[in-house]
Amino acid sequence: MDKSAESYVIDDQDAGLFRVNRRAFTDPECLADERRRVFDKCWIYVGHESEVSHAGDYRSRNVAGRPMILVRGDDSVVRGAGSAQHLYSSWIAGMPSEIRQRQDLPVSLPRMDL
Repeated sequence: MDKSAESYVIDDQDAGLFRVNRRAFTDPECLADERRRVFDKCWIYVGHESEVSHAGDYRSRNVAGRPMILVRGDDSVVRGAGSAQHLYSSWIAGMPSEIRQRQDLPVSLPRMDL
């Protein structure tokens, strides 16, 4: 069965017909395709700076199926990343020691400065 985006939507303006196949709301392959086509190509809202109001504060969450972290460093700069590796290597000097020592931070997404 064809699972391309075209197979989920019928948009026939001449016939006044617009239908969305219910698989578009339940099919895991459709969700994966949507994430690739939309979220791999745009900025993703990770959180608001008020969520990390003090140096050392951090929030981790999944956004669009990706593990992300938002952290305020000792230098008061708010940073977001999808990779603990990028967090460690790119701006470790600004991170409090409690953050540097954590082993459970998300991994494998590109760095994003906020």
